[in-house]
Amino acid sequence: MKSDGNIVNLVGDECASSSSLFQKRQLELGARFERLRTMIDELKAHRLENKGKWGRESNS
Repeated sequence: MKSDGNIVNLVGDECASSSSLFQKRQLELGARFERLRTMIDELKAHRLENKGKWGRESNS
């Protein structure tokens, strides 16, 4: 049977490991969010840029 000290160390190590994993996932999700935001901004800009072109084509 493990002593209380060993259990505390084990739990502490698991928490540190989980915290590190959580931080990695948080960073990855943040990076994905920024990439999506950039893509959406580019799509909006492209849409506005081509809005006038499409309008003229439909009037021809």
